Amino acid sequence: MIPLGRDSRGRLWSLLGHSGVGGITLWQGSSVDDLQKIGPIRYHFNLGEAGYAFNGIAYPEGVRSRGGVWAMGLWIDHKDDTFYCYIHNETGWGAGATSYTAFGYQEGEPDFRHLGLMVSRDYGRSWDFAGWIVTSPEPCWTTAFQPEGMTGGQEPDTRCLGAGDMTLFVNEQDEYLYIYFTKTCLGSGSAIYCARAPFASNGVPGAWTKYYNGAFSEPGNMGQESPVCLNACEP
Repeated sequence: MIPLGRDSRGRLWSLLGHSGVGGITLWQGSSVDDLQKIGPIRYHFNLGEAGYAFNGIAYPEGVRSRGGVWAMGLWIDHKDDTFYCYIHNETGWGAGATSYTAFGYQEGEPDFRHLGLMVSRDYGRSWDFAGWIVTSPEPCWTTAFQPEGMTGGQEPDTRCLGAGDMTLFVNEQDEYLYIYFTKTCLGSGSAIYCARAPFASNGVPGAWTKYYNGAFSEPGNMGQESPVCLNACEP
């Protein structure tokens, strides 16, 4: 997933990588054939352990946010060339001792995914965290491991791993941003789901609605969802 977008002057911009080894780098050119690396991006928010990462903002389910980010979608508002990058995050990577999976504090998988937003006002060189935009209705923990005093949770043998691994589609005809994301559930495999937000919102938290039962009718965070493609992943 390589996010690409053009600014008001027609220049093409891209973000490559994730916040782990190597970091996310910013690229610019006139087309994908002549992109040149500008350098690593900077963050105006923390990454890493829970309580430190993402300015202390919790996931919509209530657990403290943690870990790093993967850059997966880029939208540039031509009114002022503000960059909006839609990101993937996992609970099991990059959070040190607070990394967790379905079975305990440890790095790795099966962990839980969330989709968020970071915003840049200096042509992609530095970024602010704006919040979480698309998350699954299931809690991001299990009865086998309940982080931070949470109760209940998914059963370990039927758990769903949350909304992640997304692609952004910009529809100029209806002026909506569409995110197609993967959710993997044990016992039923992976499927692709969809959420959308109007251009005018720039896809900020609270602007997204999920496709459910034939209409975009459910909130992006923790709303119900219907698959648009079965037996598929990472659109």
